[in-house]
Amino acid sequence: MSALCPTCGKQSQDQEFCDHCNADLVMSGLSLPPERFPLESGGAVLTLEQRRALGFPEASILIEAEGQVWRVHWVSERDWRERGALLERRLDLQIPALPPGRMVEDHEGRWLVFEAAPASPLPWAAREGEGPLENLQRLSAAVHSLTIALESLHQNSFVWLNFDPNALEDAGPQLAPLRASADWRNFRFTNLDLELFPFQSMPERLRVHPHFAAPEVVQFRVDDIGPRTDVYHLAVFAYYWLAGQLPDGLPGNGPEATDFSLPFLRVFAPELPEGIIPVVMRSLSPNPERRHATPQAFAHAFDESIITAYQRRAYAGNLRWELGGHTRTGRSKSELQRDNEDSIVVKDDVHSALALVADGVSTCDIGSGSLASTMATIAIENAFAEGCTHDTFAETAGAATQRSSQGLLEWAIAQGYRAELVAGKDLMGTTLTLAWLQGRQLSLANLGDSRAYLITAQAVEQLTVDGDLASDLLAQGVPPEEIKELGAMARSLRACVGGCTIGDDGEPSVLPESCTPKVTHWPIIPGDVIMLGTDGLVEEGFFLEPQTLAEIVHANQDRTAAELALMLVEAADQMQRPPSIMEPDGFGDNISCVVIKIKGDV
Repeated sequence: MSALCPTCGKQSQDQEFCDHCNADLVMSGLSLPPERFPLESGGAVLTLEQRRALGFPEASILIEAEGQVWRVHWVSERDWRERGALLERRLDLQIPALPPGRMVEDHEGRWLVFEAAPASPLPWAAREGEGPLENLQRLSAAVHSLTIALESLHQNSFVWLNFDPNALEDAGPQLAPLRASADWRNFRFTNLDLELFPFQSMPERLRVHPHFAAPEVVQFRVDDIGPRTDVYHLAVFAYYWLAGQLPDGLPGNGPEATDFSLPFLRVFAPELPEGIIPVVMRSLSPNPERRHATPQAFAHAFDESIITAYQRRAYAGNLRWELGGHTRTGRSKSELQRDNEDSIVVKDDVHSALALVADGVSTCDIGSGSLASTMATIAIENAFAEGCTHDTFAETAGAATQRSSQGLLEWAIAQGYRAELVAGKDLMGTTLTLAWLQGRQLSLANLGDSRAYLITAQAVEQLTVDGDLASDLLAQGVPPEEIKELGAMARSLRACVGGCTIGDDGEPSVLPESCTPKVTHWPIIPGDVIMLGTDGLVEEGFFLEPQTLAEIVHANQDRTAAELALMLVEAADQMQRPPSIMEPDGFGDNISCVVIKIKGDV
């Protein structure tokens, strides 16, 4: 049985509180406010719709009077008897994050009247022609504005437990001393008009925005409620800003539906400058102790990451690099007498360098993964033998992968497999992650789930986005929990060199969009280590974790690139399991790694 909410007009399964707007359905409508809203200037006459909208204390309407916009709540005598002391305490508090308010007594109850800021443009709205760094600067201003507001609550031992960007109010420029940016705003929280949330406490009933609620809030971990709760809120706000998903977050039921494992941010923001994601993700940890300690600490770390991104792009020195790579079958597949279907290329001519890893797809009907990766690497080498610049990289890489795919199809037809292709048999294919170094820049092109990582003294960060079903669906707006339900199918490749489709003429042909690589460009500086690897090297929950890569590299900084590549491959190989009675196919994959060490000119 459902109930119709008179406040928002939607059906609610909860008989007491509306599922959508949290209206008190038991009390709503029992005591409509008077027709006239009183103010010194005479007030205003309310319509029946406005009066009905005020059927419970938390509901509010906006009224313009005395040259000011007011947010108005109505509290009946019955509600006042239950909540009056708390409401008077709220009105007495002078906290910058809380809009100032006052009480106006009426013969049937009390009006609570709060200053409302004029409507203003949403701070997170994208601006035409804005680059990633400019977007980060605007986000930094919003983070600092929120930090000042949140810490004004924290100084009074309150937390914004029901964090919601839709409840943000911009009351004008921030007047804090020594502010770093004129874009800092005086944010106020409009959903704290009638209730405040002390540290280490939680009401019996709480309506939160599920896309922003911290793990300790939805899991009722009362002892963890405090400043780090708002650090999570601030970090998830930044995550959604960068993903272009404000004010309501990703589609679906929120992070709780995926055990607070948010999707890889680059799926939504592939050109996000390096160094930002590790800062944001640290404060999205389900464990509050692993987050930044305060909103100010998060804001400082976020600013430092932006400054570092600018400094990396401003580096003007000369660079040298050292490359090394290693590929092997892996002990699990070796014992089964399987081939190594991976291929690598490492080429360095001092002025530029080419490196790639390719992981042949083993599940094909025509050809083989090893043949596909070998043919693709030969085609790529030939394409780049004629020279390249970062300006022509995307065109060169795209043309090479198209030719590679066409070459695999022509091989199959020449071998007499046309009928099988027309019948829908799978043509061989391969992943590809390609790196081109020249000057002070790294260009990457990738197809499939082989990855590129940047390892610095501060963090390890994935630079590429997997070309799999999960990334495709996320980018299309499918809720993360629906993708989680797909299980292993979510990792199936949607982009690779190879494969074909059947055209309207009944002939097999290459599908251009499936073999056009994603291209990105990155600044490099001395001390950087770039790692290219197949999924037998790095895959969360199966082989090496990204953090393990960084630990091995940091512990062996004096090793050569070739030695590091060998060490990383051996570390992944040790995680494999040989075939056994319980596991006849063993557990493992081919392993390939290319390491690029960036050095300053001496």
